Amino acid sequence: MPPQVEIPQAVKDWNKAHSTIEMKIATPREFFQRLEKTEKKLQIVEGELYDNELVDVFPQVCTSRLWIVQNSRECEGLLMEAEEFATIAWLLGAEYPASELRHAWEEILYIAFHDIITGCGVDGIYEEVKQICTSLKAELIGSLNQSLSYIAGRVNTGGEALLAFNSMPWGILNRGEADLKLAPKFKGTPGMKEAKEVESEVIEIKKDE
Repeated sequence: MPPQVEIPQAVKDWNKAHSTIEMKIATPREFFQRLEKTEKKLQIVEGELYDNELVDVFPQVCTSRLWIVQNSRECEGLLMEAEEFATIAWLLGAEYPASELRHAWEEILYIAFHDIITGCGVDGIYEEVKQICTSLKAELIGSLNQSLSYIAGRVNTGGEALLAFNSMPWGILNRGEADLKLAPKFKGTPGMKEAKEVESEVIEIKKDE
């Protein structure tokens, strides 16, 4: 891919102004090949790509702010699950939370804006983003729990049961924890029903007196 039209002239201007340093346009392969051949001991730079010259103008503008990406992905996952189970609950008769989910989409798209999620904004923006992420996760978890409660209330278990919901499009066998309320004289084996093993595995049981 050729460089942008203004780059060649910018390189020429740089070379005219800096006689001791020559700038060249190169492909990544050419750059690293030359880098491997250099005999200079290059300085190792670690941490954030932070420009001290701009600290008073754009504070923290060159930091990666990893927490933004992590929170964004968490919110995206919660939104996906909230939509899935809201749809199932709607098919069972619940009201679909269209306005809540639309609001969640708008907030997530705001966070995903390239100047925000890449960490190249000023501090004030990210204080707002933190608040958005916190409230968005709370709203999505509330919406998800409401849908799950509605679905659980329409599952005929024939008695008390432990329900596990899977949002993945494939089956999952995983570990979960639950408190069992057993009768004082209970002599059965958890995980067994009518002498047949239920599709689960009891790894450990602790009894509180």
